[in-house]
Amino acid sequence: IMGSEGYLINQFLVSKTNQRTDEYGGDSFANRMRLAVEIVTETRKACGLDFIIIFRLSMLDLVKDGSSWEEIKTLAQVLENAGVTIINTG
Repeated sequence: IMGSEGYLINQFLVSKTNQRTDEYGGDSFANRMRLAVEIVTETRKACGLDFIIIFRLSMLDLVKDGSSWEEIKTLAQVLENAGVTIINTG
């Protein structure tokens, strides 16, 4: 699952590119990471426990005011809990 810089999932994660005011946006990182978590949760549900899910995550956001290190760590932990097998970094 491609969640690194410049791709749609990452655009939801970063407050600079996510200007939504619904449950997928705003100042809350929990809201901004909701799409990524839902994608992983539904993929795990559809594919089962024996399927390897790899999520590519930006470790260094090259956008000014991009994701903080705390947000990146939080996202990685939440994605693991949601069913990611491997986190690949870019």
